Amino acid sequence: MLDERTPVVGGQPLCVLDLDDVIVDGQLLPSAAALVDELQTYTEVSVSGAGLHLLAAGTVASGTRRGKVDDLPVELITSGFLAISGVRWPETPAGIALRPAELAQVRGELDPGSPPPCFRPAARPVTDVLSALLGQRNGVKVCRLLIDGDTSGYPSPSEAVFAAARLIAWRTRDTGVIEALLRESPLYASRWERPVAAGRTWITHTVHRALSADFEGGET
Repeated sequence: MLDERTPVVGGQPLCVLDLDDVIVDGQLLPSAAALVDELQTYTEVSVSGAGLHLLAAGTVASGTRRGKVDDLPVELITSGFLAISGVRWPETPAGIALRPAELAQVRGELDPGSPPPCFRPAARPVTDVLSALLGQRNGVKVCRLLIDGDTSGYPSPSEAVFAAARLIAWRTRDTGVIEALLRESPLYASRWERPVAAGRTWITHTVHRALSADFEGGET
């Protein structure tokens, strides 16, 4: 589990750059190879066999960010759970390097703006809440939604997000924590930012709906 509060190298926390579908016929796409060459840090093949994880240490703004770096789709992860394969990409360093400047540059390219004004940052570490949720009796359901992004079994992705919000709300009533956990999950979609009612974005409105829902033992 990644925890932005825990130093791993040079007093800096661990960050991961997740690159999907960049290995084609055993070779890296040129844009991915350029990023690997620039960071010069521990790099492994993802569990899927088609992507890469670049692990480096550095303090950047918290939260998962998705976007493009020179047209290369990149996900920057600073907290949460990640499946580590241990299969190092050839000719890359065996250790995790300290790369705060490089990570900050990537973070800036992925999200040059500030968070939406309606989004209130979490008042407590979201990793603590996520760990508690995964340890509950419905932890498998939490893992399927928030870690795997699996929406099968729900009528629509929107219903899956609402279900995830209700599961989190059973553990905490903090809207900032709930929204942060949802935003850092694979469920995130840009449409969440559209305004829907009373000056709220779709995701903020969904969180408030979840908090108002009638719970029965925390199940959804």
